[in-house]
Amino acid sequence: GLLVTRRYELAGLVIGAATAAKWPGALALVPLAVAAWGQWRRLAYAGGLALAGFVIASPFAVVHVGEAASDWWRGLSRARDGSLGAGDDSFSAVAFTSHLWDALGPALVVALIGLGVAVARRDSADRVLASFVAVYFLALLPLDSHFDRYVLPLVPVLGVLAGRFTSFAPVTLLLLVVPFAWTVRDTRELTETDTGALIVVFVEREARGAAFPGPWVALHRLPSRR
Repeated sequence: GLLVTRRYELAGLVIGAATAAKWPGALALVPLAVAAWGQWRRLAYAGGLALAGFVIASPFAVVHVGEAASDWWRGLSRARDGSLGAGDDSFSAVAFTSHLWDALGPALVVALIGLGVAVARRDSADRVLASFVAVYFLALLPLDSHFDRYVLPLVPVLGVLAGRFTSFAPVTLLLLVVPFAWTVRDTRELTETDTGALIVVFVEREARGAAFPGPWVALHRLPSRR
């Protein structure tokens, strides 16, 4: 909203604070540059405020710049080689597109059509939205750790792109019932008994039936989670 309404300086400040909270926030500088392209003085002010927002929100990164840079590079390297986990044999583009499908279901098709229209029309709002989707998705491609949470910043932007077809909005809303049903199905197991509580019951039962219980059984009763 700040970029579309041309409040570039405030947008820069917000981007800086977002980057301090999570490094990928810096990718929002690309839509900022796209929106303010040609207005070099305002773009420079926005960039300066982005830096100021980052420093204010994360002074550690400036005071200990070497350690901060090392931590950033180590985290990025581990995400790229898959050592953070959530790795699989699929290509990053396929894996992250699959996560977007899980999040949006068939509404993703509508969002991609909206993205195509945005690229074709290229007005101010379209350029901002399309540039963010492009730069963020490209930033995901080198990663071998395919966590589904990595696509979360794309979901609201794709939702806006899908919502541009106002006459088709009721159908899009109905399509979102599909991922909602998937979510209900996947979280059903959370209504079952916690496996931690089950293991406590099992250990206590086995300890009581032991012929020669150790001192830890006699002195330390496991806390109940029931």
